[in-house]
Amino acid sequence: MKIRDHRGSGTHADPFRAELPLADMADTRAGDAGLAHYAGCALAAPGREIVYRLDLAAPVTLDAYVIDRDPVDVDVAILAGSLDESACVAAGDHAASARVGPGAVFIVIDSRTTASEGEFAVVVQGSG
Repeated sequence: MKIRDHRGSGTHADPFRAELPLADMADTRAGDAGLAHYAGCALAAPGREIVYRLDLAAPVTLDAYVIDRDPVDVDVAILAGSLDESACVAAGDHAASARVGPGAVFIVIDSRTTASEGEFAVVVQGSG
């Protein structure tokens, strides 16, 4: 499994550039608070988030897992095509899975509240 390289800063304007499989540790306190209500996934997470971008050459089923420790509470969301709340195709408290691609796909690790921001580990794998 490849740990992401350091291309990008994890913000909306400069997402971490990632390849599959992805494994990383980061902190939502270093992110933006640009997304709050993922209508397509019925997720509300108004805290800060870290953004990863995958550029897929073909359709892939993504399985994304996030691990946090109290008092941190983050969710994982998969956005297909654009970094917009309406592009959410899957989300969950600890895991999300969706068939996406080809093209840009965003994995967003978002804090439930500003009080629950903090460190997390994320693993994303894909299968044809």
